[in-house]
Amino acid sequence: MGQGMGQSMQSMGMGGLYDKCCIRDRHPGRDRYAGKGLRRKSGDDVAVPIRSELLVTVSAFNLLMHKQASSSELLGEWVSKTFPGEMAVLVSDLSGFTSTTRKYGILHFASIIVRKRQLCLPIAAKHGAVHICTEADNLMVAFEDVVECTKAAVEMRQAMLDFNATLDEEHKHFKIQLNGIGVHCGKGLVLDRHGDFSGEAFRGAYRLGEDIAEGGIVFVSERVKDAVQDDPFFDNAMFKSVSTPDDIAFRIIGEPGPLEFELVPATDDSQLHKSLLPLARRH
Repeated sequence: MGQGMGQSMQSMGMGGLYDKCCIRDRHPGRDRYAGKGLRRKSGDDVAVPIRSELLVTVSAFNLLMHKQASSSELLGEWVSKTFPGEMAVLVSDLSGFTSTTRKYGILHFASIIVRKRQLCLPIAAKHGAVHICTEADNLMVAFEDVVECTKAAVEMRQAMLDFNATLDEEHKHFKIQLNGIGVHCGKGLVLDRHGDFSGEAFRGAYRLGEDIAEGGIVFVSERVKDAVQDDPFFDNAMFKSVSTPDDIAFRIIGEPGPLEFELVPATDDSQLHKSLLPLARRH
């Protein structure tokens, strides 16, 4: 999600959407984007640069990761919650923002984001998601079980494909253009007081989902591949290696399953905030 997308949504005054996602260009906890963070917008608040706060955030995170400070000492200053043990995170990303908004407008693309959430959030809940973050068209979900996380990623992808297949010619412009989903696992997952993830599992999943994934495919790290490949769900799947600038990732191809999910209707509010339903009902 680029800065232009956040600014476009801001100009539309979409309060309901802001309740569920973040308009910042990048998360302040991501070292590679240091200095580009903006505060979460809430109501009529103005997005404000937090360059000085970022230095505290990175410092606090490093202290926590090296156990030079306890999590209790950092609670209230930066850390809202720590997740003990190994965690798995999936990050999904859409494509087509620029071309879609130029042709159909920002509200149309926002409705696609909301419909995607409406389809994917029940799947995340079914597989035991412990926390969900959203940022514009990105969906970031944490799980305690790496196998369940990867199953959720596969089912989310298929749910979006199945939804697209239901669209007739008149409604093809409502297609959800999935760029891809990244899955990684690791220890040290942290939720900061802005409601954003930091830590190895998140950084790896974000890099895969945002920077590496393409073609609507699920990409997993080698660590995830090793943890899930012997599960019966993946008996009919293959993990095809892809070289990346940093390491090796794996595309999940073939026919993993069985896939067990429901294409919820556009009126479903079981997981979606009610303020977003008008956007979903455009579909």
